[in-house]
Amino acid sequence: MSVWACGEALIDLLPEGAVVGGGPANTAKALARLGRSVEFIGGISTDRYGVQIAQELRSDKVGLNLSHFGEEPTATAQVTLDEKGTASYLFKVEHTTTFEFKTDWLPDPARARVEALHVGSLATIVEPGSQALYEWVMRVAEFAPVIFDPNVRSAYLADRPLYVASVEKWISISTPE
Repeated sequence: MSVWACGEALIDLLPEGAVVGGGPANTAKALARLGRSVEFIGGISTDRYGVQIAQELRSDKVGLNLSHFGEEPTATAQVTLDEKGTASYLFKVEHTTTFEFKTDWLPDPARARVEALHVGSLATIVEPGSQALYEWVMRVAEFAPVIFDPNVRSAYLADRPLYVASVEKWISISTPE
């Protein structure tokens, strides 16, 4: 059995260069480095950034058998640092493979053996994929515990009431422990 880490793998464009980012991708890498069997479920582009993401995840022994590979570009987060070193982000997420969640490629939780699902971050709020993802996670919850990580990014969605409603919706299908 493996753990599924689901959400985004994107590129953080730092002043020093492009690095793989995204909370779910980072969680997948951390779990794999700890010796867990982990599959990343998310969209990975075939562009140069997507190739960089796939190579890094594979080098950390993260499985990509359940990932979706597509031709749309990779989502990016332009990172700027203020004089105190605090980061701010400008996200480019629309029309990217990163957030192309659709029920036709998400794995059937009734047929797969999954130990737990970690889902989170921007993938849970970027439409239209987040609705398909939500419906799929409701099905996964019938078979495995669901861990939700909101990793709130107000730079993407500044409407606090809308963000709170989204987080509460996802919490409602998460495992309560």
